[in-house]
Amino acid sequence: MAERVTVFFYGLFMDPEGLQAKVLQPANVRQAYVERFALRLGDRATLLADPDGRVYGTTASLTHAELDRLYSGPSVAAYRPEPVLAQFADGTAELALCFNLPIIPQEKTANPTYAADLRAVARKMGLPAWPASERKSKRYGTAPRCGQCQPMAIASWIHRTEAQTRTQSHERQQSPTRRSPAYDL
Repeated sequence: MAERVTVFFYGLFMDPEGLQAKVLQPANVRQAYVERFALRLGDRATLLADPDGRVYGTTASLTHAELDRLYSGPSVAAYRPEPVLAQFADGTAELALCFNLPIIPQEKTANPTYAADLRAVARKMGLPAWPASERKSKRYGTAPRCGQCQPMAIASWIHRTEAQTRTQSHERQQSPTRRSPAYDL
């Protein structure tokens, strides 16, 4: 029997029926969340570091061969596994793999069909409600209410304008690098 690996899913793969439709055998499917991440939607979902964030999803166990098949498609081939601590409502936690984009695309893209499908999967999986008006992040501010980012159950949205991103990037480039006094010897 092949070894099974626990995986945290935060996108459409949260749905075990969707995984079964891909001829996979997910086992031990549970609601879970990871902290210090925020969900970003573009063509597909990905996670970004956010010290105040929390992303809801599910965990499931799959074999390595199943994971290889699942992430071999062209729309997800760039995703890479990284370890996360999946936490459960009963207070327990488990190490899991989480597939994420290693390089976050800088261009802002939207896929309203994917976003709608993701909202439907989140409701189907019974994930906790997340009204945008109550999401507050020290780093990103209040989550927006717009056509692309309707309130949904699964996450902390990051929705900054390109101008804000460019301004922050420019500020980082312009700030002098602080050196340790030891280097001045």
